[in-house]
Amino acid sequence: MCIKRWVRGGSHANSIVPVFNMLADQYALKGIQASSSSSPFLISVQFSQASSSTNEKREEFDLSMLRVIEEKSIKNIFLAGNWDGYIRSGLFSSNSLDSMSAFQEGMEKAVSMLVSKGKRVWIVLQVPSMDRQIPRWLALHAANQSDVWIDNPHSENATNLHMFFEYLSQQYGVHLLDPLPYLCRIDGKCRIAHEGKAVYVDDNHLSASGALLLTEMLRPAFETMKQDR
Repeated sequence: MCIKRWVRGGSHANSIVPVFNMLADQYALKGIQASSSSSPFLISVQFSQASSSTNEKREEFDLSMLRVIEEKSIKNIFLAGNWDGYIRSGLFSSNSLDSMSAFQEGMEKAVSMLVSKGKRVWIVLQVPSMDRQIPRWLALHAANQSDVWIDNPHSENATNLHMFFEYLSQQYGVHLLDPLPYLCRIDGKCRIAHEGKAVYVDDNHLSASGALLLTEMLRPAFETMKQDR
């Protein structure tokens, strides 16, 4: 069985593994997961909070994975991450504008390189971040409720990043996968408990139950990969 996909990202990529695994079983499509905490796939970007040796190791890791992609003829590349969180945390620069600029430049270089190699790029947009630790809040305030919804905190960075990802879609043919419609309603409220289970494990990472709510978001991607056979 050939390998159809490569999923790259940080802990947020790890958190959606359950839905990838479930659909992979349904469609009999193998994949590779390559994740490292707070380590998005970017080209020519130095992480300001990391030592030079750590930056070098990260670059070596990505180069080794790129070789695997070529050797295994993997066509579909999924990129997932806490995009807004990387910028707010100063991962690339203590200055938010410089951090945004570095992220966008590195991401565009990465996408351009992948597309030039004939890869189909899928970007999973950011899962909505909450303003509280969800499991603890549910235990204290909604222990007996099966389905719970709260207001979705707005992020200006998230809005700006959405515009940037739309640009990548138009410029490079990137496929955008947006979790928002599967987790939140049009009135701005987001689901934090579903059928008695927490949707998040903290304030921004999905639980296994939460990840499975993205099944229909990812299904068109698996249908597309199935046609590649």
